[in-house]
Amino acid sequence: MVGLHYRLMQISSSNYLFKKEVEREKKLRQYNKLNLIATIHGITLRNRKQELKYKQHYFCWFVRDKSELTLKEIGSILNKDHATVLHSIRSCNNLLDIKDSYFINIIKPIQEDLKNFY
Repeated sequence: MVGLHYRLMQISSSNYLFKKEVEREKKLRQYNKLNLIATIHGITLRNRKQELKYKQHYFCWFVRDKSELTLKEIGSILNKDHATVLHSIRSCNNLLDIKDSYFINIIKPIQEDLKNFY
């Protein structure tokens, strides 16, 4: 009876490890696709242009809303700190609340790519 109990523990342990591995692979694929979108739109570059910052704000807001990535993981895609990502999310919320027309026009290309991804 002890052998059966031990074997059941091994099976449940291996199922748990398999599920964790599947989740890790899914997160890695998601991370790589988001990294590609960010690179295509040039938001990984260090630049202070308003157009680029608006795209970064929207990217952070959208990814945080639709994915399970942490602030740190989102920041690593953009080469930014987690606090910068949090600031971007708050800035995007403010811009969306006031319905800034310039902001809305700037984010349309990245908005379409992100919506196609999710």
